[in-house]
Amino acid sequence: MTETYRKAYCPLFRFCRFCICLVNRRMKVIGDVPAAPVVFVGHHQNMKGVVRTMEWLPVPVRLWVLACFCDKDECYRQYYGYTFTERLGWPCWLARPVAWIVSRFVARLTRSARTIPVFRGSVKGLKATMDQSVEAFCAGENILLFPDVDYSGDTDDMGEIYKGFLALDRFCHQKTGKHVDFVPVYTRRETMELVIGQPSRLTDGESFVAGRDRVAKELVEKMNRST
Repeated sequence: MTETYRKAYCPLFRFCRFCICLVNRRMKVIGDVPAAPVVFVGHHQNMKGVVRTMEWLPVPVRLWVLACFCDKDECYRQYYGYTFTERLGWPCWLARPVAWIVSRFVARLTRSARTIPVFRGSVKGLKATMDQSVEAFCAGENILLFPDVDYSGDTDDMGEIYKGFLALDRFCHQKTGKHVDFVPVYTRRETMELVIGQPSRLTDGESFVAGRDRVAKELVEKMNRST
C-alpha cells in the first residue's frame, strides 16, 4: 500500500481493503488515470460496483455515502427497518441482532474511509454535502459517487441517474473558476478490467440546466459503451 493511501484512509478501511484485495483477482486498469481533483462517477450495481471500484481504483477518493450509514443508530434503523426485514424478508428476531452488529461495523468503516455523508430531503443537508465536497475538491482530493436511481439493479447497463450531483460544478466553479471533470468509471467482472473513461464537463456560456442534462446523458452513454 502506497503512502498516498495511508494518508487518505484510516486503519480500519485500509485493513478491510487489504483483506478483500487478497481474496480477489486483481483488476487491470484500462484508460488514463486523471490528475486530481476529479469527480469519478460509477455504476452501483447493488454494491458490487462500489466494492470493486473502491478495491481497485488506483487513486484515493472521497466516497459519497448516504448519511444513515455514517451513524450507528441511523444505520441500525436502516438495516433493521428496511434492508433485513422489508427487502430481504428476515424475521424480526433474526434481523434485530444482525442489524445491531452490522450497523456498528458499517458506521465505523464509512468513517474510516473518510466518506462524505449525503443528506437527502432538506436544503440544509444538501448544503452540508456540497460544502464538504467542495472543501475536499479544493484540497485536491478526488470524489467518487454512484448516482443510479435503481441502485439495487444488477444489470451491466447504466440506467437512469440522479442529476443533483452535477451541482458540484456550480459550487466548485465559484471557488476555483474552473469546471469539474466528471470521469466515468466502470468494472468489467468477466475480463477483470476497471475502465476509466474520458471526462465530461460543463462549459462556459451554456446554461447550467442544459449543461447538466448534457453531461448526465454523456456519462450514461460512455458507461454503457464500456460494458
